[in-house]
Amino acid sequence: NIRLHKGFATALLTNRRGMGWKTKFDEVSDRIDSIGMDICGPDGLYSVSIAGHCVGGALATIFSFYAAVDNRFTRPGSPLRVHTFGAPRVGDGSFRSAYQHLERTGRLRH
Repeated sequence: NIRLHKGFATALLTNRRGMGWKTKFDEVSDRIDSIGMDICGPDGLYSVSIAGHCVGGALATIFSFYAAVDNRFTRPGSPLRVHTFGAPRVGDGSFRSAYQHLERTGRLRH
């Protein structure tokens, strides 16, 4: 089990009534996939890069963790790319280990 910073996790992963009970993660993921399909077509391959500074970096780190296991965003030879600057720590040692596993297995590049 991983533990995440409550405020960052709540901002990204809480179901929201005004968004059709979707999380912010779901909303952003669906939008990224929609744009990728519009540009590249349904069979097209696109790569995703995420960036953030400070709180945005924390959210980018958590977003990338969940997106790296979503087949819409990772393809062989095209890992999800993450660029963070000045981001606070967002999780415990278990989160760090799981994140590093995604890096080692090529699903994520931070």
